[in-house]
Amino acid sequence: MDYGVVNSEFHYSYINKKIFAEEYIGNNLKNYKFLCYNGKPKYVYLSIKEGQNKYRNFYDMNWNFINFHCLSEPHPKYNYTKPKFFELMKKYAIIFSKDFKFVRVDLYELENKIRLGELTFTPMNSFFYCNNKEQEIELGKEIIIN
Repeated sequence: MDYGVVNSEFHYSYINKKIFAEEYIGNNLKNYKFLCYNGKPKYVYLSIKEGQNKYRNFYDMNWNFINFHCLSEPHPKYNYTKPKFFELMKKYAIIFSKDFKFVRVDLYELENKIRLGELTFTPMNSFFYCNNKEQEIELGKEIIIN
C-alpha cells in the first residue's frame, strides 16, 4: 500500500519501505507533541486516550492551557500537571527541530526518562482541522516560507 497517497502524506511515497519492531513501552502513555516552527517549540499538546476516546489538550511553552479544539475536544480534566521533565523536553524539541521550518516532535516521559516517539512533518494527515478558523490560523501563522 502506498501510505503517502492513502493519507495525503506524499513524502512517504518516496522513501524505501521497511518493517521494524519497536520496543513495547506500555499502555496509557502520555504523548507530548511539540509543534515546532523554525526550530522553536510554540505549542505542545498532550494526546490522551481513554478507552475509545481521544483527547488533545493544548498548552503554551509555560504549560498554560489553550482552549483549542482540533480534531477532538480537550479532555474535561484539562488541568494536567506539567511533566516533571518539561524544560528538558523543550530543549530536546529545539534540538530535533532546528533544521526544519515545521515539524511535530513527539516525546514521552517514562520511568524518569524522555523517549522520542517520532518527528512528523504532516500531523494529522496534513489536515489540522480546528473548531474555528481563528484556531487554524493561529497554528499556521508561524510557518514562514521564504
